Amino acid sequence: MDESLSRKRIIDLLETLSRWLDVKAPGRHFELLVVGGAALALSGDKDRTFDVDVLRPPRLESVLEQGVAAVARSRGLPPRWLSTSVADIFARLHAPRRWPAYFDEVGFSLPVGGNLLILVAGRQALISLKLFAASPSVAKHVDDLLALEPTTEDLRIAIDFVRSIDSTDVRRDDLRAVLRRLGSGNESLAVWP
Repeated sequence: MDESLSRKRIIDLLETLSRWLDVKAPGRHFELLVVGGAALALSGDKDRTFDVDVLRPPRLESVLEQGVAAVARSRGLPPRWLSTSVADIFARLHAPRRWPAYFDEVGFSLPVGGNLLILVAGRQALISLKLFAASPSVAKHVDDLLALEPTTEDLRIAIDFVRSIDSTDVRRDDLRAVLRRLGSGNESLAVWP
């Protein structure tokens, strides 16, 4: 079975999750801040992705985890088709202790049923997270950055975010390679003392 997720399929899966929650958690309301490829797919900047990454809440409530698992079983998807894996990565890095203010910006919201609100992260947060994930060997993140068409200023802000977490020479070299692929001489932005 095809495990890729188009915008339409993501919405269908979220509607199924919403109906499940109506039965298992009546009267409850849930909000999820979506990032990554799913955010790009929902906004029309990407055709397909393979999972739905949630940044907030940093941990899914038990009833949400159960609902995600139930949807996965009924639709033949991996158990973590919707997960907090991105939030988990940053928790393991112990950074950032405080997200930059632009991480509170929402690009748009998508009400699903009466009990589930999907918030799609704002553009700058998506650019920053994609730049953090990008490396010369992982083309999908670079392709996602290209789809977002970041300006030089967007990239400067994203580089500051990446440097706040990892300012090693290896990261700087990876950033140079990624920025070179983005074009317009952006690799010079990855210079720091």
